[in-house]
Amino acid sequence: MSNGLTSGLKRFQLKASIAGLFTVFFLYYLPVLNGLKDAFKTRLFLYILNNPVISHSLKFTVEQATLSVILSILVGVPAGLVLTGLGYRASRWIRTILFTVFMAPSMVVVMGFTSLYGENGILSSRMHLFSRLGEGFTGILAAHVFYNAPLIAIMVYNSVASIPREYWDLISSAASLSSRTVWRRVLLPYMAPGIASGSLLAFIYCFMSFAIPLNLGGPRFSTLEVNIYMYYKILQNDRIAASIALLQYIILLSIIAVMIKVSSEAPHAPLTVIAKARTPRSARLLSLSYITIFLLYLIAPLVGSLYYSFYNPITGTYTISYYRHVLSAIYDPRLGIPPINVLFNSLYYAFMTVIISLGISTLLSIGWSRINEVLVVSLLAISPITLGLGLLRTIPPQIPVWIPIILAHTFAGLPLALRSIRLGLERVSRKYIEASFSLGENLWGTLFRVAIPISRQSYIIAAAFASAISLGEFSATLFLRTVKTTTLAVAIYQYRSLRMFGEAYAASGVLLLLTLITIYIITRLEGVNSSESR
Repeated sequence: MSNGLTSGLKRFQLKASIAGLFTVFFLYYLPVLNGLKDAFKTRLFLYILNNPVISHSLKFTVEQATLSVILSILVGVPAGLVLTGLGYRASRWIRTILFTVFMAPSMVVVMGFTSLYGENGILSSRMHLFSRLGEGFTGILAAHVFYNAPLIAIMVYNSVASIPREYWDLISSAASLSSRTVWRRVLLPYMAPGIASGSLLAFIYCFMSFAIPLNLGGPRFSTLEVNIYMYYKILQNDRIAASIALLQYIILLSIIAVMIKVSSEAPHAPLTVIAKARTPRSARLLSLSYITIFLLYLIAPLVGSLYYSFYNPITGTYTISYYRHVLSAIYDPRLGIPPINVLFNSLYYAFMTVIISLGISTLLSIGWSRINEVLVVSLLAISPITLGLGLLRTIPPQIPVWIPIILAHTFAGLPLALRSIRLGLERVSRKYIEASFSLGENLWGTLFRVAIPISRQSYIIAAAFASAISLGEFSATLFLRTVKTTTLAVAIYQYRSLRMFGEAYAASGVLLLLTLITIYIITRLEGVNSSESR
C-alpha cells in the first residue's frame, strides 16, 4: 500500500505541476511574448538603443535605482541591526510597521509625500528645504528609500536571527557585539547574503518603478516603465513600446538570475530568539534615537495623508466632506462613474484575484520543483506595464477589460501568495495523508478535506497578500483600464492630476484602511504560526 500511495502521490503531483505551469504560461507568458514580438526585430531594437530620449531614460533608470539601493542599504542595515538588539515584542511591533510600509500602495505613498513635502505640505511650508523630498530626482530617491529601507532592515534582521544558537552563545560570551572577530566570523557571513538579496530585490522594484517617477519626478525624470506607457498610450507607437519593454526585461532577467544564485548560497537556519548582548548605555541611546527617527520618517507620510483627508487648508477647517464625496453614489463627471463604483471595482478585483491566486498557487505547490521556483521568481522580471502591454495586444476586444485587469493583479501577487501556500502545505504531516487514504479518500478529496483545512492559516495569509497587492496595484490597471473599470489607486491619480487634493487624500485614506486590514490579518496569523513553531 505504501508503494501504491507513493506512486499515486507522484503522479498527482506531476499532473498538478503541469496544470499550474500550463496555466501560468497560457495566461502570463504567452500574452507577454505576444506583446514583445515586434521587439525581436534587430533594426528596431538597435534604433531604440540609439534613440537619445530612450538612452537618457535608460541611464536615469539605472542611476536612480542604483542610488536608491545604496541609500536604502545605508539606512536599512543599521535599522536591522538595531532591531536585533531589542526585545522580541519590541522588534516584532517595529517589523510589523516596516512590513506595513513596504506593502503600502504606491499612490498612497505619493499622496503621503505630497502631504509632507509637496506644495503647501506640512513640512515644506515651514522649511523650504523639505520641498526637495516632494519632487524631482531627490523626491524619487526619498520615496524609494521609504519603500526599500524597511525591506533591507527586515532582511538583515532575518539573516541575523537565523544564526544558530551555539553561535549566539559565543557572541553573548564575547566582550561586546563590537568585537572584530564576532563581526568577521559570525555576523557578516550571515548578513551578507541577506543584504545582497534585499538589495537586488530593491533594485528590481526601483528599476520597474512607475507611480513614483510619474507623479513625483515629472517628464525630466522618466524611467523605462514610464516610457513604455508614454509610447503606447500617448504616442500610439506600440512597436517602440514593445522594444523598450524587451530591453527592460533582458536587464531585469539578468538581475533575477544573480538573485536566485545569491539566495541559493545563503546560509539557512531556523529563526531563533536573538540573545541580548551587553552594550554600553550610550550605544543603546544612539540605537533608540536612530530607530525612532527612522520610524518617524516612515510613519509621517501616512499620517500626513490621513490628516489632509480631514483638513481643508483653504478654509482652515476639519471636514468629512471629502470622504462623503469618494463614497458617494452620485455620478462624478471627473471620474465618469459614481465614486462608490470605484470602491466596488477595487473590492471585486481583489476578491477575484484571491480566488485565482489560491488556485494557481495550490497547483504549483502540490508539485513543487526547481522549475516551478525559477518560473515564479522570473515573474519579477516582467513589469506590470509590460504585462499590461501583452494582455492589451493579446486579448480580443470582445473580452471585458476587467478580465485582463484581474489577471494582471493575480500575477502581481502570485509570488507572495504562492510562498505562503507552499510553506503551509509542506507542514502537513505525511501521517495525515496516509490516514486519509486508509479511510478510502482519493487524492483530490485528501487535498480539499485534509491538506487545505490543516494549512488554512497559510491560505488566509496568501489571500491577504493577494488582496493587498490587488488593492494597491496601479501600473497595469492604469494601462488597461476604461472609465468603468477605474480602481481606488487610479482614482487617486485622477483626483491628484485635477488638483482635487482633498478627494485624493480621502481616496488614499480608504485604500490605506483596506490595506491595513489585510496586513493585520497577515501579521496576526504569521505571529501565531511563528509562536507555534517555537
